[in-house]
Amino acid sequence: MDLVGGYGRGLFDGVAKYSRLSGKWDLWLQPSTVWRGPEVTWDWDSDGALIFALWTPPVEEALQRGLPMVNLTAVQPRYPVLTVDVDHYAIGLMAGNYYLERGMSDVGFVGWPQSAHSVERLRGFADAIGTRATLHTYTEHWDNQRPVWPEAGLVDWLRDVPKPIGIFAANDERASFVIEACRSARLAIPEQVAVLGVDDDDIVIKRLPIELSSIQLPADRVGYEAAATLDQLMHGKQVKAVPKFQPLGVITRQSTEMSSVKDREVAEAIFFIRAHFAEEISVPDIAAAVALSKRSLEQRFRKAIGLSPVQFLIRTRIEQAKQLLLNTDLKMPVIARRIGFSDASHLGVAFLRQTGSTPTAFREQSRIVS
Repeated sequence: MDLVGGYGRGLFDGVAKYSRLSGKWDLWLQPSTVWRGPEVTWDWDSDGALIFALWTPPVEEALQRGLPMVNLTAVQPRYPVLTVDVDHYAIGLMAGNYYLERGMSDVGFVGWPQSAHSVERLRGFADAIGTRATLHTYTEHWDNQRPVWPEAGLVDWLRDVPKPIGIFAANDERASFVIEACRSARLAIPEQVAVLGVDDDDIVIKRLPIELSSIQLPADRVGYEAAATLDQLMHGKQVKAVPKFQPLGVITRQSTEMSSVKDREVAEAIFFIRAHFAEEISVPDIAAAVALSKRSLEQRFRKAIGLSPVQFLIRTRIEQAKQLLLNTDLKMPVIARRIGFSDASHLGVAFLRQTGSTPTAFREQSRIVS
């Protein structure tokens, strides 16, 4: 496994928790860096393995031995191995919608063409953006064995793209390269370049000079479910494919604390909604706060960000509901009142329409319950 990145550490947290709760596993960790060369073989005694399938030589040998395995990466092996993973396309969709709601007319993606998860996140990002903004991409091949920091090509690309621009990086580490490149190019973050990463990696975030916004993933839950799946396989049970896990939401920090909505009244309306979403506000209240008629506000709001004021208000409330579901044990009626819904029933209906899941199912899927 890869324990360098926050996602890999999250996966291992989930695996370790399952191991402790089962009380019958002995864990042995093979660092992913050991599997770089083709000469590596699988020469230890094991009952099962959680693997990253991009290192194929040991995987192929283990399969020949009949070892039960579960794959934990977007890279699909050439062999019949179950994969437990997050929905990388949905991550891209979330990033695209995040920038569209902030009125960005130019957005960019920074990733790796050789990375399966990067390619899939770009696909989702591009589909979300559609024709509502101009998409710029930087996906040059990056040699992670000999990194150059910051990358000269990335610095030049950032100088050339239109400003302001919202950059979506394939993960937090890549986002850190964008931030360093912006410093070299003397570009202001977030006023000229907003930066959004993936993984909510605490190590990356702590070492950066600016707080990084990031898409939070249920890595520990993925690891836990992968371990549970492997346990069933080791006991000879037939296991169906595990559905992909959805991203939890965007943690907004300093690197994207901006809005490029050019319509001043709409920008003020967005600020008003974010400040008062927990109150019982309506579209007339929002319109009055920015001195517009209800009809004019709705027309200008939809033109600026592609959503009605009500849709934006509900989406803002649902994003806050996700954080309360993940990080607290509050009951549904309490959560509903805290984010501006009259009761748990209204929260449930809105949450289902917005996410395709009930609040309870979202909490259960995204958290490990001892």
